[in-house]
Formats: sequence, structure tokens, C-alpha cells
Amino acid sequence: YPDAVLNISREPASVFQLKRRWETKPSMLDLTPDFQRELVWSSRKKCELIESILMGIPLPAFYVREQDNGVYVVVDGKQRLTTLFDYIDGKFKLEGLNILKGINTKHFKELTTLQQNKIEDYSLQLNVIKAPTSDRVIFDLFDRVNRGGVTLNNQEMRNALYQGCATRLLNALAKSDAFIAATENAAKPKHMKDRYLVLRFVAFYLWNEHL
Repeated sequence: YPDAVLNISREPASVFQLKRRWETKPSMLDLTPDFQRELVWSSRKKCELIESILMGIPLPAFYVREQDNGVYVVVDGKQRLTTLFDYIDGKFKLEGLNILKGINTKHFKELTTLQQNKIEDYSLQLNVIKAPTSDRVIFDLFDRVNRGGVTLNNQEMRNALYQGCATRLLNALAKSDAFIAATENAAKPKHMKDRYLVLRFVAFYLWNEHL
């Protein structure tokens, strides 16, 4: 697109600072914009992230969009940030670590004070997307930065790139009691399988109506 403008500034932020932003009422860190997928990381990936931080391994940069009200909308990094916040909040314990084996089975509060501080004080590199960057450029950026890691399936990619009334409708229908009952709760939101089924139904319904 010839009129594309991408305005990005680099800012460091500690895990503690971002968690405080997230917990502020109203929250100043949005982890669940419409184009984001559900949580898909395995327990192993979560634990290895914590291990990497304790080992001092640098993490890839995070991308956030700064809104007019100062809220940071996470474009890339939801899985990592959610993992960090959940571990600090005691929602899972470490397991299966092959290098720092001594901290296997430990929750955050069971780590030494030094280890806890190392996680909370860990500096993350934020690429902050500012105005006048358009939504279309941001969706394309989301596509590009998510080609590594856990690959997006077709429905996740559609959801990321084509935002609007249709994506909101699919999300609402997938959460409706009628859809959950019809599928006997077998269509799970992980990897947006539920929205994919709704999309197929709507597509066939509209096709049949226009025969």
C-alpha cells in the first residue's frame, strides 16, 4: 500500500511495570484485542520461557499499539505476557526443565527472592506503534511477526487480517448458548475452531439462501 505509514518507537519496560499496567482499573494494557487468538502455548513452552528469563536469555521484541487514551494494545506478545503474569500470580508451577532442574515443581512464591526479582525486573523491549499508523498496517504487521513460533491456522489469520462487523458476529455466535448446545460444547475456542465452524455454517446458509 503506497500510503502506508509506520511510526514505531522503542521503549524498555520491566515485567513488573507491564503487569501493573495490566492490573490498573481500567486496564492500561489490552491483552485481548479482537484480532488476537486464544491462548495456545503448551505447558512446556510456558516453563521454558520462565527458565530463559532466569538464565538471562534475551527475548524477542514485543509489539504494542498506543491508543489515544494511553492504553497499550498488544499486537505481538500476548502468549509471553500472559505466561509471565500467570506464573507470578501462582497459576502454574515449573516442570520438565532440563537446565535449571532445581526449580522444577516450584511456583513463583517458592523461588528465592533473587529469582523472583530477576523475573519481575526483567527488561522487555517494546516496539510501540503510534499514530498515524493505520489498522491495515497493524494487521499486516501481526501477520508478519506471527509467521514464526506457533503457526496461525487459516481462521486465526482471517481473524487477524479482516476486522469488522463480521469478525465480531462470529465471536458472538461462537459464545452463544445455542451454538454451545448444538455442538455439545465440543467446538473449543483454542485455535478458533468454534469460530471456524460458525463461519462454515454462515457461508453454507448464505449460499443456500441465494440459490
